[in-house]
Amino acid sequence: MGYLGVVALPVLGIAVAVALPQLEMAQAEKRRVGQEKQREEQERRREAAELERMEICKQVDYDARQIAGAAQQYFMEHASASVALSYDPATGALLGPLAVYVPRIGKGYSMVPDQLTIEGSFQLALPAAGPPRTYHEDGRPE
Repeated sequence: MGYLGVVALPVLGIAVAVALPQLEMAQAEKRRVGQEKQREEQERRREAAELERMEICKQVDYDARQIAGAAQQYFMEHASASVALSYDPATGALLGPLAVYVPRIGKGYSMVPDQLTIEGSFQLALPAAGPPRTYHEDGRPE
């Protein structure tokens, strides 16, 4: 090892001493940016899921208005205070007297009333919309 080795070795040591902290800082920044992107992606997915749930709730509200409107029409035409309601969750078909007014609503409801009354509230539940929603006899949400 000659004079060049005596001079080059300390210079190399200084270069490594300066470069190591910079490398560690770059790796830490890369991890921070990756975690930030992951959080942003999770937030975007959460917002998209909430928007989808809100759209589904709008559809449930629409179906409730359709059912209530059909029941009110039935009550007026038949001078009745109640009407039976049957529903096929696979097809969304309403069966029974109200099918004349509303042949079908959305598919997959897990809770549909068996009977509607002229002054009673009712509930509809669609699993994707969250907990059961309660409606007035005219189809307005409670």
